[in-house]
Amino acid sequence: MEPYLISDRAVVYDAVTQASSNLVIIPNMTNFIDPQPTATGDSYVGINGTVYANYFEGGIMVNSLHYEEGATGWNAFYNSQTFDPSTPFENNFICTLKYLQANMPEMFGLQPSEWSLLTL
Repeated sequence: MEPYLISDRAVVYDAVTQASSNLVIIPNMTNFIDPQPTATGDSYVGINGTVYANYFEGGIMVNSLHYEEGATGWNAFYNSQTFDPSTPFENNFICTLKYLQANMPEMFGLQPSEWSLLTL
């Protein structure tokens, strides 16, 4: 299973060439960070995604998303989600995409509600 977010419409992603495409966001890394015993602060999660144009034709990276969420906040968000039966590993990818969608700013003229979660 390969989950991803796809924009509901094509957008111009290159102002110079006026190239357009639907955009795809893939989860490229979710890090669970536990501070060293000498560090201060709580555990947190680094949530990352990459935005591509023409993803299914080789892909052109056009943006990236990065968020940090405290472990308590991540656990609450994760536990509030529903998942189709799959592995915890796959659920983590799906939850990462749902988190990115819930927190992303408007980009390329797309609102967060203009993205759909799909899996291959």
